[in-house]
Amino acid sequence: MMEISTLGTKICDDAIHYSNGKIVNKNRFVEISPFTLADEYSFTESDNIIPDIDVQETNSYLKDIFLKELHGDIVKDLVSSSAEYIVIDLLICRLFFNEFTFENGRTFRITLSSTCRANLDTLRKYLCDKTGLAIRSERIINPAKLSEEELTKELLNFINLLRLRFAGKKIILLNTRAVYHYLNTKLEVLLINNINNCADMNIFFKKCTDIFTKNYCCTQIDMPQNLICDTRIKSELCFHYSYYYYDYINSCLKSINGNTYDNSQKDTLLNQYELRQLADIEDGSMKTLASLTFLRYKGRKLILIGDNLAYEYWLKKMYGIIVAKRIHYTAESTFESVYEQLNETAYQYKDYICVVPHIYTGTDVLKAVWTCGFAMQSDCITAIHQPYTLKNFAGEYTDCYNNHILAESPVTLEVKGSGSHVSIGHGVHAFNEQLRFIILNDVTLAIGKRTFTSKSKVITSTIYDGGKVIIGDNVNLGNNVHIRCSFFDNTYIGDNTVVGDDTVIFNGDGHAIISVDTGENINYDLNNSPEEKHIITIGSNATIGKDCFVLSGSFISDKSIVRDKSLVNKRFDCAALIAGHPAHLIKKL
Repeated sequence: MMEISTLGTKICDDAIHYSNGKIVNKNRFVEISPFTLADEYSFTESDNIIPDIDVQETNSYLKDIFLKELHGDIVKDLVSSSAEYIVIDLLICRLFFNEFTFENGRTFRITLSSTCRANLDTLRKYLCDKTGLAIRSERIINPAKLSEEELTKELLNFINLLRLRFAGKKIILLNTRAVYHYLNTKLEVLLINNINNCADMNIFFKKCTDIFTKNYCCTQIDMPQNLICDTRIKSELCFHYSYYYYDYINSCLKSINGNTYDNSQKDTLLNQYELRQLADIEDGSMKTLASLTFLRYKGRKLILIGDNLAYEYWLKKMYGIIVAKRIHYTAESTFESVYEQLNETAYQYKDYICVVPHIYTGTDVLKAVWTCGFAMQSDCITAIHQPYTLKNFAGEYTDCYNNHILAESPVTLEVKGSGSHVSIGHGVHAFNEQLRFIILNDVTLAIGKRTFTSKSKVITSTIYDGGKVIIGDNVNLGNNVHIRCSFFDNTYIGDNTVVGDDTVIFNGDGHAIISVDTGENINYDLNNSPEEKHIITIGSNATIGKDCFVLSGSFISDKSIVRDKSLVNKRFDCAALIAGHPAHLIKKL
């Protein structure tokens, strides 16, 4: 049996509880900031002896740890514990804390917990009576907002505390290299306390890990890259991880106790966890895809683009359907390679149905399928997942659906598909999270530097499968601008262009049009329709007025001006003043 004490989060506590008694937690202190524990922030023997504070808290455990932190007993309890190991969860570094400064310059700190919030007035009076000093100032400190110099100072103070007071203990640092990923809507709770976004927290935890590992030598248990929330989420500010994660932590702790834990052991355990989690996602997703295939199957032969054993297993087990044709498809595949393999079945959508379990970024696989005459949704099925929203997100990450986002400026993204690439440049300015995009499968979205949106209404864009929206530098988008890009259509807006209020840029017909005579897709036959029909180009230094419509096939040259309320649906190959409904040339510029 392994005896430990923990200074951490409920995640750590739950994981150890899940060990079924093989690991015993002698002292558990949950949600206590490490930056409040130094002796300099506690009371001294010279302070007044007064009756203890009357804490209003119904939860006896929360009341107890609040009082222990207040009186500086947490470090004493951890040091005096019989446990050989102390597990410190790096995630506690994110916790807010109150700092009170007295009139003589002395400071006192305490974690800003729910108990602290509910008893602040009583706490202030108690501090003044205990020290005999008036409070000169009070502030709430968010560690994630500290400068690198300030954060380094705080962590070094905590490390010095570990060296001086915990010399006889073995320290285990849990959840180092913490990386948060969005995997579904439930993980929006990872916008910690609705203040910090994923990118902010990832940068913060990397700094904490780097400072710790540089200045203090101890055993580390890394946080896995893929974390799945289970059904026990109860509120926005409370989340739990799956039991796989608990297994991973317990396996690491047991290995440490057996003195076999090293970097290779850590990496092995971490990889095992990653594979199990990804397999769990994969299995559920492919079971859903098999059901969707059955609904649209209609007795046709099935073409599987890319290998997927989980999908084939569920398809055969639940519906008795087997794959008729396989198309080789990997992350290195190109449009040409997929098209060449599919070409012999081109336009045979009455006899075949295509399934793409995975979409890899930049491969244009769906365009190859479409070019061969298979319509999205009815003749080509892609894996679906629970949509998730990144609110005011800035940073870089790749989710488990092969969507890659690089946002140097905040943007709100609703992600509904797979294999998409989003790039938002530096200095893109959107008021009140107003720059909002909805992206589906195999989408490309790029916005250049210093694009500007107006203050009042939302700028929205919906980009369907295979669509591309490329917006240049220094573009000014007015109020309530809406950009829609249908399947495999491309929309380009050049540098230094202004788009007026309430303008709609609508690329595509919104749905397929099928010939009643031949049954063929008339408007989205990429082989027989002109390529320019699927492209909207608005040049550089152009001005689009208010209440305009810009439709498929439009080409507006550099330095052109489109008057208010115009409808543009054709090419204007030179700089011109354009107006009308439909628009026509007024004069060349």
